[in-house]
Amino acid sequence: MMDDRTVSIFVRVFVILSVILFHAQGNDKVSMFDVVIGPVVHTVQPRFLSVAIGANLIKNNFRNFNMSSPALWNMISALSPAYLRAGGTSANLLIFEPDDSRCDSSYFTMTKSQWDSLNELASRCDVELIFDLNQLIRFSDHTWNYKNAYQLLNYTYFRGYKVGWELGNEPNSYKHQFNITLNATQSVADFTILHKFVRHFDPLKNSVVIGPDVTQPKHVCPEGENGAVTINSMSYLKDFLKLGGGEIVDAVTWHQYYVPSDGATESDFTNQTILDCLGVEIDIVKELVENYGKGKQIWLGETGSASGGGAPGLSDTFISTFMWLDKLGLSARKGVDVVIRQTLFKGAYALIDNYLFPRPDFWIALLHKELVGQRVLSVRLAPHQNTPPVDGKQGTSDCLRVYAHCTRADNPTPYTPVYPEGSVTVFLLSLCPHTVYLNMTTTSSAQNYHVYKLTSDGNLTSSNINLNSKTLNLVNGETIPFLNPNIVGTGEVILVEPNSLAFIVLNHDNISECL
Repeated sequence: MMDDRTVSIFVRVFVILSVILFHAQGNDKVSMFDVVIGPVVHTVQPRFLSVAIGANLIKNNFRNFNMSSPALWNMISALSPAYLRAGGTSANLLIFEPDDSRCDSSYFTMTKSQWDSLNELASRCDVELIFDLNQLIRFSDHTWNYKNAYQLLNYTYFRGYKVGWELGNEPNSYKHQFNITLNATQSVADFTILHKFVRHFDPLKNSVVIGPDVTQPKHVCPEGENGAVTINSMSYLKDFLKLGGGEIVDAVTWHQYYVPSDGATESDFTNQTILDCLGVEIDIVKELVENYGKGKQIWLGETGSASGGGAPGLSDTFISTFMWLDKLGLSARKGVDVVIRQTLFKGAYALIDNYLFPRPDFWIALLHKELVGQRVLSVRLAPHQNTPPVDGKQGTSDCLRVYAHCTRADNPTPYTPVYPEGSVTVFLLSLCPHTVYLNMTTTSSAQNYHVYKLTSDGNLTSSNINLNSKTLNLVNGETIPFLNPNIVGTGEVILVEPNSLAFIVLNHDNISECL
């Protein structure tokens, strides 16, 4: 067996997970990999996993979004701490009506009572609201008409609400969406006004101002060495940052979806070339922010599986969990600070359906929130002994994608066992058509392994998800159940089924990076 001290020259503290891949077709050829967990590479926000609702919910007076529902309260509260963003394309069609009347105009209105209800929900569920203001109300000289936004800010701070702010949504695509062009210079001027107002009302800087919420880098996913990248949205972002936007915003935001909803296929959701495209996009944004963004945080301000409301029959089923969990792991490892999931409610890509029942992606979000801490650990795959080399990509084999964080140890209302500091959470998605065996060996003091295996009911496009072979559901339609792990001894082998996901907690591991 390889001397652990030799490996520790490369990493300060590590755990080796011997991964034995039995190939399909029943042959006896074995590939074995060591997953090496090393130092902390990034620390995400406590609200790293956050959620969004569309501003069009307000237009429809929160239809089906029953803010008096205990089930809704329980599900949102379970994802705390988090941001709750209210925004999207329709935010640029919304105006605040302080006298609670509804006026006839080209816009739709948000009344004081609606705004109060949204803030009361956020307070009850211990999430922080971020609201997307209308950027397209303009004066005759084409500068931002800030008067309605000022009325909303004035009322918000008078009521004592804690709210973060955005201005506009995907400004680089306004020509396509609204037949309006608004360049980066104008956006920076608009944000300067907003920032001034927010700091007037909130001198202690409790309220964040984020933006500019551009669309993702446009690219063709590479096939071998081929692939093209166009950067229309990135040109806009670069100009925004260089012209002073990087000094104004507290975090730089951009949007990302893997595929359009039209034409999305089942195979897209497990296609590793498509999954890897997110990493390419993050690298592009990260370089711009490092060069021009004044060291600001990077947020995925709106993201999901498929754009345009999601792909029905895919985004709302078990198969979507692969994109979702991989996005959480890859984003954190590459330095993204917050990921805001589009959406909490409404659309095929929502975590919660129209009847307030959780979809498979909700349970992934819940387990991630329960088990995954802020400190991101490096991870790589190494060929074990004389096995052939892997593809060389950090954290991936040919069909296994692995991530690791220090385990969350500060959960005040846990739905899982509470783990001590020093524990490590490994989470993975197996896209393998065959069983994966994990023989986990450790040089530290893990007492045991707590295993949370997530599988479908045999159909990848099922609306159900199983935890350790039991279907997950709310208790009595409103209460989140306790999520029990399988407890495995440190010398035992862990079996991971084909096309499944898993969270594995190395309980009480005493790894120094996590203490």
